[in-house]
Amino acid sequence: MYLLAEGDERNKMMVSDDQLVVIRNGKRDIFPLDKIITIKPDNKKLLLPLILGGVVAPFAFLSYFANLFHPWLHLILILLGMYSFYEGWSGRAVCTISLGHGNERHFYLPEISKNLQAFMDYVNSLKSESSPLSRLLFFEVEEKGKDALFSIDKHETKGPFFPWIGYTFSQYKLLKKPSQTHDFVAIDPSRAGREIKFEYNQSTKQMQPKLDGPIKKDALEQIMERQ
Repeated sequence: MYLLAEGDERNKMMVSDDQLVVIRNGKRDIFPLDKIITIKPDNKKLLLPLILGGVVAPFAFLSYFANLFHPWLHLILILLGMYSFYEGWSGRAVCTISLGHGNERHFYLPEISKNLQAFMDYVNSLKSESSPLSRLLFFEVEEKGKDALFSIDKHETKGPFFPWIGYTFSQYKLLKKPSQTHDFVAIDPSRAGREIKFEYNQSTKQMQPKLDGPIKKDALEQIMERQ
């Protein structure tokens, strides 16, 4: 999951069977999944702009009445102080990883995108679901589509079946009607060989995993055959 821009290897998150890896500005932090209580979006107020704006704006306003010879300078300082205070109060988007006992790690970001929110929901589902299937993603395929799904082993980068929309385990469990013509393949995203993004699906009103191309066959965990 890229945090800032597509392909930015210095700012991304990755999750495996047992750990969450956060790379921010090239610095790597590793968190064992069994130590994580939750990962969530947050908004943190910025202390320095708050203090700076809270001091500069009132001081410039009072100074204006004591010295009327430089009104524009005072006006500029008042506006800068108010802007600084506003920025500090508005705060910045933060990805917060709670580790228990009041221990938290904060990663400041320009915004919390829908893709990042879906990624955090997926990581939290790994913690809340007791089933070993909770870490897997599920994609509906017909017989001829299975070869296309894993054609990356043949050094192909595209296929006529993509993009391919799938389901998380919690979404898969809620499917009302199992397909009578297709199977479901369960894959391990940590072994897919490519980034699996989450995108908002207008029809289901949910963030769902999306494959933009074939994956490695090592990622295949099992085939859920139609009944």
